Amino acid sequence: FAYVTAMQSHQPDSTKYLPFTPGPKISSDIRADLNFKKKEAGTGKFIPSDAYIKAGMDYFLKQDKFYAAYNTETLTPGYFLFNLGTGGNLVIKGKTIFSLFISVNNLFDVAYQSHLSRLKYMDENYSSGRVGVYNMGRNVGIKFVVPVG
Repeated sequence: FAYVTAMQSHQPDSTKYLPFTPGPKISSDIRADLNFKKKEAGTGKFIPSDAYIKAGMDYFLKQDKFYAAYNTETLTPGYFLFNLGTGGNLVIKGKTIFSLFISVNNLFDVAYQSHLSRLKYMDENYSSGRVGVYNMGRNVGIKFVVPVG
């Protein structure tokens, strides 16, 4: 859980909170390491090692404590982001041939705007009818590592 507050004492409500203060955030991850039964070295069999699968969730609570004077900032609603990932090494005869990692962030393609993004105040997007620029939607990443040497 992350919570930051930045407040000036003895100020009217519209200027009490400092600008660019992130909203509260809760992050949670669960990971399972997959242990495969090892084969005897030198048999030519391949075995995955250091394999894992993980799931995560980020919950950004609404930010309703913002610098409201002169329309500097506005309320930002809360949103959930779900993430998945997996990875591991391919080992043949005791030697790592390659590592492969796959991750999916914002699995359900949630349309959201971060409170810290200044792009949320851009003009209306006529193709979507929404005001401002939204953050990245679903993002799939693949990392392939081949050891050298």
